[in-house]
Amino acid sequence: SKLDASALGFPARRTIVLSYRGNRGPYEAADTRKDLLAVARRVGRQIGTIRPPRLLLGHSQAGLILDRIIVEGAPLPDTAVTLAGPPPFPPSAAIPPPGVASRGAPGASAARAFSGLLETVGVASFDIDSPASPPNLRPILASTSPIPRLAVWPLADSVWLDSDWRRPGEVNVVALTDHVGVTKNSYAYAVADDFLSGREVAGHEVSWQGFLVGALRYAFEPWRP
Repeated sequence: SKLDASALGFPARRTIVLSYRGNRGPYEAADTRKDLLAVARRVGRQIGTIRPPRLLLGHSQAGLILDRIIVEGAPLPDTAVTLAGPPPFPPSAAIPPPGVASRGAPGASAARAFSGLLETVGVASFDIDSPASPPNLRPILASTSPIPRLAVWPLADSVWLDSDWRRPGEVNVVALTDHVGVTKNSYAYAVADDFLSGREVAGHEVSWQGFLVGALRYAFEPWRP
């Protein structure tokens, strides 16, 4: 699914799609599995070529990329909204390398086999051994956000959490949808519109929405690796 910038009132001529490859060129799914620090440097350079105001709207890995842009000191947007960004800390699950007999090896082997099967039939899959695989990421967290930053957290993503979902200095809200559905969620777009327009958005850290995140997180604790 693609983000619909027009839903926020931005015409296509004022919208630029940033690229994992750099120079705003087209990219493929395989490009999203590479080292996110290198991606962050490429995206930061692209942001630096844009005339202000620079308003960033991103989905999923965009949250992790923005973390790295901040830490690297690369050019930043003036304001940023991320939809369904992963939590600031990687999951605690470890993925042993192929052929290494240790905890998690059977599951890792099954995941590699299933991924290979999907690739064989022409369905894109995620490489668990890639540098961008969540267990392979090292924690990168700025002490606070140097720019106004909003995170819209899909409630369904709560089942994957094994750590806090909040970043310092970030406004966090919860949308009652799933990871992909948030890109078409009317509430997500409404709060993104308010935030990017400079209007105040109240966070859900202490709210019934935040309570639901915590409840789902703990309910699924026994099933996480």
